[in-house]
Amino acid sequence: MRQGVTALLVPAVVLVVAACGILPPAGVSEAGDQMATTVEGTRTTWTLRPWPFTDGNAFLCLDHPEDFDPSTPENPDPGSCVPLDFEPGRDVVSVSFDAAADPAGADRIAQAGPPWVLAIAGRVGLTSWGSRRQIVDSPVPSDPGPS
Repeated sequence: MRQGVTALLVPAVVLVVAACGILPPAGVSEAGDQMATTVEGTRTTWTLRPWPFTDGNAFLCLDHPEDFDPSTPENPDPGSCVPLDFEPGRDVVSVSFDAAADPAGADRIAQAGPPWVLAIAGRVGLTSWGSRRQIVDSPVPSDPGPS
């Protein structure tokens, strides 16, 4: 009898483990609903929560990227989208742009003017999710020089 129970449990465990990659994670429908922006020196950071994903990427774009595919990490439009630093955490993700680290990107962004588009993607297992959000506050801090 014990051998029969083990024979039934092994396929059931394999099925449950396989389904984990197929089923979307809990909270996908609310992913990134809350967003906060912080500026520290030349770095602008957007923090989104909840974040049920283990992987992802983000870009700051001058316009709405039509070819944005959340299932791939490729830049949707290298001519108008700048890759962002991507730091996932527990239930949160932070993406940031450092104008000092990318002066050419900062110039393109500043010259384009608002609005900009934050294209962000999350992936876990076979599930991918993407969002495009309008950004109206400049991600390039202005020079605090003499006024």
